[in-house]
Amino acid sequence: MDEPEIVKILRMEEHLYRQTAASASTHQSSQMMKSPTKPPSASTMIKQPNKTKKIPAIEGFDSVDSVYQTVFENSAVAITVVDKNEHIVFWNSYAERLLGMKKKDLYLQHVSSLYPKEEWKKIRSLKIREKGMQPHLETTILRKKKEPLNVDISLSVLKDEHGKIQGSIAVIRDICEQKQDEPRFDSLMEHADDSIYLLDKNFRYIMANNALLSRFNLSREKVIGKTFGQLHSEKETKEFIRKAQRVFETGKHVKTEHYKKGKWFLRTLSPVKDNITDETIAVAVISKDITDLMEAEQRLKNSEQRYRTIFDSSAVAITVTDKDENIISWNSYAEHLFNMTRDDLYQKPVKSLYPPAEWEKIRSEKIRKKGIKHQMETKILRKDGEPLDVDVSLSVLRDYEGKIIGSIGVIKDISERKQVEKERRWKIKELDAMNKLLNMMNKELHETQQKLKELNEGLEKKVEERTAEIQHLLKLKDEFIGQLGHDIKTPLLILTNVLPMIKEDIKEEDVKEDCDMAIRNVTYIENLVNETLQIAQLSSPDMKLNVTETNLLELVNNVVQDNQLVFKQQDIKIENLIDENIIVKADELKIN
Repeated sequence: MDEPEIVKILRMEEHLYRQTAASASTHQSSQMMKSPTKPPSASTMIKQPNKTKKIPAIEGFDSVDSVYQTVFENSAVAITVVDKNEHIVFWNSYAERLLGMKKKDLYLQHVSSLYPKEEWKKIRSLKIREKGMQPHLETTILRKKKEPLNVDISLSVLKDEHGKIQGSIAVIRDICEQKQDEPRFDSLMEHADDSIYLLDKNFRYIMANNALLSRFNLSREKVIGKTFGQLHSEKETKEFIRKAQRVFETGKHVKTEHYKKGKWFLRTLSPVKDNITDETIAVAVISKDITDLMEAEQRLKNSEQRYRTIFDSSAVAITVTDKDENIISWNSYAEHLFNMTRDDLYQKPVKSLYPPAEWEKIRSEKIRKKGIKHQMETKILRKDGEPLDVDVSLSVLRDYEGKIIGSIGVIKDISERKQVEKERRWKIKELDAMNKLLNMMNKELHETQQKLKELNEGLEKKVEERTAEIQHLLKLKDEFIGQLGHDIKTPLLILTNVLPMIKEDIKEEDVKEDCDMAIRNVTYIENLVNETLQIAQLSSPDMKLNVTETNLLELVNNVVQDNQLVFKQQDIKIENLIDENIIVKADELKIN
């Protein structure tokens, strides 16, 4: 523990004195005032150094004496000095105020008169004269009218160069307000929601608040005096004792989390020290139910994990910058899109990702003032310096005070879309050109169609005229052929009947031959006339067929018989292999 300032100063002077005394050949004897007319200075309580060896002066003070006097008189604690017989020989003005006493009440009074008998016995039992110092001691002193006052005292024994006790110094601090706060603290502890309890070195409960009793569902009498192991499982006890022993050994706080019956608890183990020996005599435990906190933390972790998954799995580049616009975080797609590694990106100014003109365009949007900017088309520079068309959305990050702490950029590759748009523009231009060409062709086609329509109308008229003319000619032809057939068939009929009779009367062979030839020619001419008339009838739209069922074998045999002479002349032999059962529908006369 730190010594009071006054004790440090006195010990410094004693140290200086011993250094000078070791080199001096003579020493002055101790000077102690036994019956002064005023309280002696603090420096007279310690052996003064040889006058030939002066202590270095302290700036602002005439002597060490004046230093002591200033410190004593301006201290905000009571300071008393006693001689080797424990009589009060010196005190500061604050001591008179604290004790409510004057010089006559204090000077050369035995220091024990300031304490109740029980408190003085306790102080005596500490054997402070043997130890040389007691840094802290809570006790009670008696004011002028025997009114008790709670104080904290620091005691230091003063010795000469031979180690003999010359007196002691006490620094006394009023702790009444602190003591008044203790009941309030006890009340707060009893009504706290957290379990609070004290365990001694044997891990027995020596104090437990209501929250702990409620958790155990036990009365205070059934908890106080029980060991930790009697109220907890073996596994939990073993772990707890290990942590508590560390507190006893190190005198330091220990925090630990544990899970029990579906709940999470945070235990804080703190050392409770003896005011006199500064030894850890107990462990104070605060057990706080942090189930809601742990669940919230887990939800937060799950949420963070989901966001991290989304962050890392996004098919867009995401970058995070600090308040100075340096890149501090990014997802894997950003490395892919920029073709960069961690060394290329970490703490890199974000503006280095953009061509200067594009960065100026972004700056002109005043996004830091607006807070957000959606879908801004720009360009970034990949590692090789190649520009890439992107769509950027920017959001400014602020702390709870509204101060900018960074920004988030979501960057989408739109190079393919830009290429498609470029190709589409070319296609549109091509389509425009084709459309113009088609319009021109349509115009020409329309003009051609109009001409064709005019030509068709003229042609139709001409066709009608030609058709009427042809029909007239056909009519004349039919009339001519009909008349010709009538005019020729009449004499041919006579010849056909007469020539065979003439032949029978002819005797000369050569004449018969001439007669046969005449018969053949007449027959030929008759056949020619019949064929001509038939052809004329076929070309006539008024021609009608006399269709009957005819035996095909007989029909063919008749045709062969009628043309026997021709076949014979041409030395053609005809063999009819048609089935006799085949019947056809035909105009027999026309076929013949």
